Amino acid sequence: MGDALLPSYSIHHCSGALLHYHGQALLVQNHKWDGWIVPGGHIEPGESPLDALVRELDEELPGLRMTPGSIRFWGIKTKPPSEDYRDSNAMFLFYDFAARIADLGFTHSPELRGYALFSAEQTRGLRMPDGAEQMVRRAI
Repeated sequence: MGDALLPSYSIHHCSGALLHYHGQALLVQNHKWDGWIVPGGHIEPGESPLDALVRELDEELPGLRMTPGSIRFWGIKTKPPSEDYRDSNAMFLFYDFAARIADLGFTHSPELRGYALFSAEQTRGLRMPDGAEQMVRRAI
């Protein structure tokens, strides 16, 4: 069989973290999607998934402090884009992490429309990407 039968995707490598604080998850709203997501973003060429996560958290939540030693790698998942995404041939490769927030002394970044803490119960009915609600329940 030839390669012509295989789908052609543009792969987007992303890193994100479920951040939890006293039994609640910190979720954010960005300007690209009208829903709640975990903080994170694209991995730049030459960056490791962890380095990208640290950079993205610093950009989105300046001053955020995590409990030392609490960052855990959870795994990798693939996901096609939402129907309204600009590149219909995209495929996302997510590197998922979790960490505990040491305190809420971070500042709001213009990269985000907003952020909030949610209990696992409060995530029911929120507009979130597939699998995000399960990720919240697993972490808190």
